[in-house]
Amino acid sequence: PLDEDWISDYEREFEGYFRVRKEQEKVAEQELKNRPIEPNKMQKEALQNLARLRREGEQKALVISATGTGKTYLAALDVKAVHPRRLLYIAGRQEILKKSLDSFKRILGCQDEDLGLLSGEGKETQAQYLFATVQTMSKPNILHGFAPDAFDYILIDEAHHAQASTYRVIVDYFHPQFLLGMTATPERQ
Repeated sequence: PLDEDWISDYEREFEGYFRVRKEQEKVAEQELKNRPIEPNKMQKEALQNLARLRREGEQKALVISATGTGKTYLAALDVKAVHPRRLLYIAGRQEILKKSLDSFKRILGCQDEDLGLLSGEGKETQAQYLFATVQTMSKPNILHGFAPDAFDYILIDEAHHAQASTYRVIVDYFHPQFLLGMTATPERQ
């Protein structure tokens, strides 16, 4: 019969199941985080093309790929292959920077202090891998705090915005060995 005792027993059983299930999910999530990321087919082809472009002396490239195909992981894998002295990653929104920073940390296997945020929330300008909002980096007092050759690899996320004056001032100021743009929508501005 359905009574208070049965309901209490069910609640205890469910709570136990729920706790076990949550613990299993945590373990599975940790295992997934610890598993090395292998490039997918698109990323392998793009990495080969980027390497070929650099061998041919090119200093700029644009990756055009649909949303969700792994452009950020692709960029991190390329950075890992190139081993730049310093990287500047530019994006228009802080949320993108934070997610990208986490992805790069996972791919590169570097320490927290190797990654820095330059935005309204952070001014970690000495980091080897610097993730900056375009709004912060384009400010003259911030921009001119760096030498024009401070970064040997610059990455611009949502590169279809690169013609905007805030992006142009950054691109025109710095002289990296390699500049990579990424976008899903090259025709948008």
